[in-house]
Amino acid sequence: MDHETNVDPTLALDKRIEEITAELIQLKRSRNSLLTVSRAPPEILGQIFRLNIETEDGDPQFAGIRKGSYNFLFVCYQWFEVARSLPELWSYWGNSLESWKGQEPLSGTSPLDLVLDGVEHRVGSFDETLRDALKDYTARNAIRKVHLRGNDIPLLTDIISSLTPDDPLHDSNIESLALNGLDLSDFFTRQRFPQLRDLSLSGRFMIWDWDYLARHTMALVNLSLSSNSLSWVPRTSHLLLLLASNPNIRRLSLESLTFENDTRRGSDQYRVSLRHLERLSLTGEFYHVFPILDKLELPERLDYARLEFSEWDDLEAERSIGPYIRDYLQRDPRFEDRPGIFVSLAGGRITIRVSAIGVGYHGPDRLPPQGPPEVTFSMIPPDYMSPDQREELCVNILALLPRETSVYFETDLSMTAVKKTIVAMSNLEALYLIRALVEERFLLPRSRTGPKAHKKLLPSLQRLYLQDWVSIFTDCSPLINYVTHQTSGNHPFSLYLLGRRHICSGPVEQLEALVEELGYDSRGRCPVYECDQGLTTCRTNLRSRKRGIEAKKRRATGNEWEGHD
Repeated sequence: MDHETNVDPTLALDKRIEEITAELIQLKRSRNSLLTVSRAPPEILGQIFRLNIETEDGDPQFAGIRKGSYNFLFVCYQWFEVARSLPELWSYWGNSLESWKGQEPLSGTSPLDLVLDGVEHRVGSFDETLRDALKDYTARNAIRKVHLRGNDIPLLTDIISSLTPDDPLHDSNIESLALNGLDLSDFFTRQRFPQLRDLSLSGRFMIWDWDYLARHTMALVNLSLSSNSLSWVPRTSHLLLLLASNPNIRRLSLESLTFENDTRRGSDQYRVSLRHLERLSLTGEFYHVFPILDKLELPERLDYARLEFSEWDDLEAERSIGPYIRDYLQRDPRFEDRPGIFVSLAGGRITIRVSAIGVGYHGPDRLPPQGPPEVTFSMIPPDYMSPDQREELCVNILALLPRETSVYFETDLSMTAVKKTIVAMSNLEALYLIRALVEERFLLPRSRTGPKAHKKLLPSLQRLYLQDWVSIFTDCSPLINYVTHQTSGNHPFSLYLLGRRHICSGPVEQLEALVEELGYDSRGRCPVYECDQGLTTCRTNLRSRKRGIEAKKRRATGNEWEGHD
């Protein structure tokens, strides 16, 4: 009876608690509305949320919420409503099949950023539920980005099939595509891509109808193609047509591609103007890549250019590549302000890096300064070439380039070839020689008499690096003669001897007195002050010298035979 008597007061108290709680919530909302942050427009507040959330992979282009990073949703009702209405916060499902399955209903109203990039994809399974969800997104045209990369080609093929419309000529809202190793024929021929800005295809991808893709893309800004399928080789004209359909491309990367060249040199039929291009990267076999480069009309300025060729004919390379690079460097107005060309010929490979910023402060262990303009030009000689042929080719190629603007040169060429190459490098500041033979008249003018006898071969050289150098002169006299010649007239000069080559103390002290800085491995320095016989004799002389000193001490003490049997 008492229990029934207490029911009505309890309900009354519960009702009162609910009223007070609702009033308290309303008071908190009224208080929050007076805060400065509450006066910010929802668009600004939403942008702040986007900038502060933690993404699944730390990749800023997929701004999806990771579990545990959405506490701002619970700050107040206004913040929750703003976040709930911001599609970008809910568009990223994560980077595994397992995370794809755990999406909340909120994500159903947002555009989808679909990502499987560089992870073990078989976490969970691609079942009917996921397949139906992707088909639904495709039917509603609610997919914004698709980045699928990995070695599980059957899985990726299933996913891309789910994203392919059943009806052809479908207008897609996709803005970014990054796909690896897939047959994309149906995917590209069943839809148009008026909003596609970023396209990246890699691996053994396959496209049967390049003309269709060219006709139905017009907004590409970034295009990256690398290592297409060897089972079907597209034509050069296919790629040029794709580029012509997207004249606003700013970044173009074609890596290790195979194309059938169906263009004729000098013909204007396939020429493509890329007036807005900022970054260019072309690599691969010469006969596949250069016909594309030859048909591009590039802007006068590029922030970055990387050209890398392999398997080419030496004569064709000399005629085409050298003049092309030289012409580009000369017509870019930014190169008028003291450009620096960093040339490397080590290992039978030609690499030329160009920079116009701070070239005087970078040694061989550092890359050129970061910042425009930057040009990388690399050529890998074919394997069938002998060392002498490669060397002659390197010399001929460099003769076609603007050597007068070189500031750094690294090479393992013979000294004869080095002298042929550097004779025009009057502005060279750093020279890095690998396995150089330091012989008589090392880096000195050939003539011993006449007006050129005392003229410096490299008047601007400030740093010389010798790695694993060889010399038949144990007293380092050719090196000392060159340093004496180079430092005459108070010319600033530093020398770096790299590798544990034996160096006697006498030559070391002579070099130290001549240069501003001498760098060498002290473990290779001889402990005897004046030794010119080599390391073995140095150690023998050292032991003899120690025995002589000990003998003098014993004679001085009157015990000449102390310590002996």
